[in-house]
Amino acid sequence: MQRLRMGIVGSGRLGSFHAAKAAAHEEVELAGIYDINHDSARAVAERHNSWVFDTPETLANAVQAVVIAVPSVQHAEIARFFLENGVSLLIEKPMTTTADDAKTLIALAEKNNANIMVGHTEQYNPAWEPGRQLLSSGVPCLIDARRTSGYTFRSTDIGAVLDLMIHDLELILSAMPNEEITQIDAFGFSTLGGHEDFAQARLKFANGTVANLTASRVEQEAVRCMKISSAYETCVIHFATRTAVCHRASDEVLSGSFAPDRISVDVISKIQPAFMSTHFQTNAESFPAVDALSLEMADFVGMIRRGLTPKATAPNAARAVDVSERVLAKIRENE
Repeated sequence: MQRLRMGIVGSGRLGSFHAAKAAAHEEVELAGIYDINHDSARAVAERHNSWVFDTPETLANAVQAVVIAVPSVQHAEIARFFLENGVSLLIEKPMTTTADDAKTLIALAEKNNANIMVGHTEQYNPAWEPGRQLLSSGVPCLIDARRTSGYTFRSTDIGAVLDLMIHDLELILSAMPNEEITQIDAFGFSTLGGHEDFAQARLKFANGTVANLTASRVEQEAVRCMKISSAYETCVIHFATRTAVCHRASDEVLSGSFAPDRISVDVISKIQPAFMSTHFQTNAESFPAVDALSLEMADFVGMIRRGLTPKATAPNAARAVDVSERVLAKIRENE
């Protein structure tokens, strides 16, 4: 079988990672690298015995697929060019920095028979599955998502919402694809100048679910955690350690057997000490490490060659950009 000819646009940290994954995939031929910094592109290309392309045009003529790993503000312009040439794309997150640009790219892909996938790698974190199941059940939930870190001096062209919060937005929206957001409120501030370094948003969904999201890149502690609570189940997910701890009510609780107006004071005094441990069962899981970028590359290849649906779809990534844009508008409104 002829291998899929793939190029990488961007030879920085993420671009070099994607080049390695493309070169290692048995169905992919790494055709080459393009970057305005030719020396950087050459260094990555030489590492994989590949080529350096001088222009996007020469790269587009040589490949069927491209990974875009450049600053976020450049995603829309570069992606538009390749889609107009019928080249399928894996775009690093965020897909774009505006909802209109994301919609334009999706329309271009459809028009030119090309595919788009977006690099939301938390979708490959195995600890997410219990949270996804709870949210997709349709029951109203309270979500508390926190994603914080120290300042890395990366992604300085965007703020904490498009850099960090969008990870959790994309996960939540993917689990609730048909739930309309009825209200958004948000607050944020800039510590180092330019874009917001801290942001907090509160989203209300039509089914009653409420999501509180915090994103900060000026914290002493790095946190990637989401707590999802419903009437009868709570899941706490730690993405960095790939652990999920879920507490589920027993059948007796679900049936209403312990309603206070149905049992006597004497019975309550007997069952209360061990009530939580007995009737709210805990399931703690630790998941093995995964190579998210390799899984993402396999998804990208599968989408192009076999028509498979990737975990991080373009429509959901575009919706995450749209909600991010609405959050940023609220932050500006509340300044």
